[in-house]
Amino acid sequence: GISMRDRERVVRECKFELGVLEKLAGSLAQAATLQAAGNLKGALNSLNHALGLDPPNIAHATTVRCARAEVHLQRGTLFSAGDDAKRALASADRLQQCDA
Repeated sequence: GISMRDRERVVRECKFELGVLEKLAGSLAQAATLQAAGNLKGALNSLNHALGLDPPNIAHATTVRCARAEVHLQRGTLFSAGDDAKRALASADRLQQCDA
C-alpha cells in the first residue's frame, strides 16, 4: 500500500494543482468578460497573469496563448498574435509527443 507520508504528499500536490486550476479558470473567465466588453488591454493583462500562474505546465500555457492570440487579433497586433499562435502550436506538438 501507500505510506501515510506519500499519501500526504499526494494530497498536498493535488490541493496545489486545484488551486492553480481555480486561479487559471478565474483569469481566463475575467479575460473573456473584459474581451467581450471591448477592454482588450485588460483582457491581455488577465491573460498575462494567467500565463505566469504555472509556467512549466505546457497545457495551461497553450490554452492561455491561444486566448491571447485571439485578443491580439482583435486588437490588430498581428505580430503578437502570430507569435502566440506559433508558440501555442509548438506547445501542442510537445504535448502530442508526450502522449505518444
